[in-house]
Amino acid sequence: MHICDAKKVTLFITSCGRPNLLKITLESFLKYNSYPIEEVILCEDSGHKGIVDFVKDILPYKITFCYNETRIGQMKTIGKYSNLIRTPYVFHLEDDWVFYDYGFIELSFRIMDSDPNISQVLLPDQSQRIFKKININNPLCYKVTTVGYKEDRELNVFSWNPGLKHLDIAMLRIPYEPWDDEYTIQLAVNKLGKYAVIPNHDNRSIKGFCKHIGANDHINNIIKGTNEIIIGRQHFPDKQEIQLKDI
Repeated sequence: MHICDAKKVTLFITSCGRPNLLKITLESFLKYNSYPIEEVILCEDSGHKGIVDFVKDILPYKITFCYNETRIGQMKTIGKYSNLIRTPYVFHLEDDWVFYDYGFIELSFRIMDSDPNISQVLLPDQSQRIFKKININNPLCYKVTTVGYKEDRELNVFSWNPGLKHLDIAMLRIPYEPWDDEYTIQLAVNKLGKYAVIPNHDNRSIKGFCKHIGANDHINNIIKGTNEIIIGRQHFPDKQEIQLKDI
């Protein structure tokens, strides 16, 4: 399949010491993905160099391995390596998902091409992620919202869950502040008037394209073998109640 430069995709993977789950994730991605991938950027945050080198034997794409010497957390890892992305679109993938249906990137492009205000297309099993669905008169998708913390209205969603994003959305707020997190990026997306969507699967028995499998192997913010923690917004008292007006 020939892909024009404007529709090239980088697969950007964040992983942290769960090679068993990463293997399942990538084998299922390879099985069900039918869209050409320009490059893979694989970011490993466990501090164990070489732990995910096996991926080169799974994925038939060009791979750039990015190993952190010590754990710095998902956000800082994303901020550190996102400048390596050279394509207009990014498919972000964490290390604890299993795919079960085909055509998800092709459908994501159809959806994004239908509305310039769509920031990303989220693909998780819709029974696992319960968003409020908003009808935007688009037969391909629904806008999704969540309750905004300290906001007087619901907010459009931003998520690092599997899905296709425009590069400019993936790069929002980079370089990140020490207190940035998924929520502050969500606020930035809302400030732009952009919104995430989920595919319209009302007439399908299968709703979504992948399931989360990492609930029993959660990565916390404590750095193993030390007394150190990954610093986040909760450690900045003046940022804990940040609002849309503050972005």
